[in-house]
Amino acid sequence: MKKLVVMALCLMSSPAWADPQSAVAAVRAIPGVETASEDAAGNLFVFVKNSPNGQWNRAAAGFCKLVRPHEARIFLVKIIDRDTVKPKSKPTEWGMLGAANCGMVP
Repeated sequence: MKKLVVMALCLMSSPAWADPQSAVAAVRAIPGVETASEDAAGNLFVFVKNSPNGQWNRAAAGFCKLVRPHEARIFLVKIIDRDTVKPKSKPTEWGMLGAANCGMVP
């Protein structure tokens, strides 16, 4: 009987609507962001022009807070130096300026 009640409650709950497109659009609207993209693994790549006085880890945490209301299943935000991205290069070859784990950002 308990199992039936739990199953009924699960079916009655409203579905979560994740919107990765609006999350990426919100990030792209920030001044200084060249572009942004997300992948199926939950990474959000934010491409910026490198600045020597940039606080990139703090900025990545701010992007985590920005995309949270969109429920887009973004787990990691990685800020990438746009000048290190070459045609056909892999994300592991890009110069990462800062990163934040969105699960750890209050």
